[in-house]
Amino acid sequence: GLCGNAFWLLDQPEAFSGTPGAIVYLRPDRMTPKEDAAGNLIRWAIDEKPGKPGVPVELDQVVHFMLEPPDTGHFGPGLVETALLRGQLSQGLDKHLANVIQAGGRLSGFLSPPATQPGPIPPETLAQLERDYRTITEQPNAAMRLQLIAAPVEFQQTTMTPDELQLAKLMELMRDDLLAFWGVPGTLIGVKQAAGLNSGESRKYDEAALWQGPVHDRLIVFAEGIEDGILARWQA
Repeated sequence: GLCGNAFWLLDQPEAFSGTPGAIVYLRPDRMTPKEDAAGNLIRWAIDEKPGKPGVPVELDQVVHFMLEPPDTGHFGPGLVETALLRGQLSQGLDKHLANVIQAGGRLSGFLSPPATQPGPIPPETLAQLERDYRTITEQPNAAMRLQLIAAPVEFQQTTMTPDELQLAKLMELMRDDLLAFWGVPGTLIGVKQAAGLNSGESRKYDEAALWQGPVHDRLIVFAEGIEDGILARWQA
């Protein structure tokens, strides 16, 4: 399920029916598809690298297990690939929250004279204000430092607060989406679920749902690959 693909090499095939003398597992990253001019898969190459052709193997020497058949190409999409965008969004939320906390909850923005004050801040005052503010806000304990300003100013934030981003809700949605990709009930990893008076019995079936869902789907792919790619040779 991680990468959506698995390969078995049927080694030492018998000359008459092709029954293997040994079965070797191959990582998907070691396999390179070889196509004809029309884009049809004609063979695989093992450990092909730039300048090295690798070891060519025929299609009947390889059993290819795919969790989900691809729309294009010859590799089935894996769950990591499917969840990658969601995972990046979840990491972005974590980093944003960490940056806000490290800054003592301060948000970036603009300091400017109030609308009631005519004209800009004098250059010498602005330069001193900039130095003071940078000295204060760039310290690790910035939130503990007192800020004194001799003139009225207005602050306009340029970033959204965690409440405005609904950060906690977004992080919950990312967690639930990633669990849904893997087909894992949230209660199995300690996620609290809304419960009613009659919901006690339903939690007993969460483990069964895991086995009958994602685990069962993988077993079906595995069984079909063995039946069609290996057992059929003895039946012939």
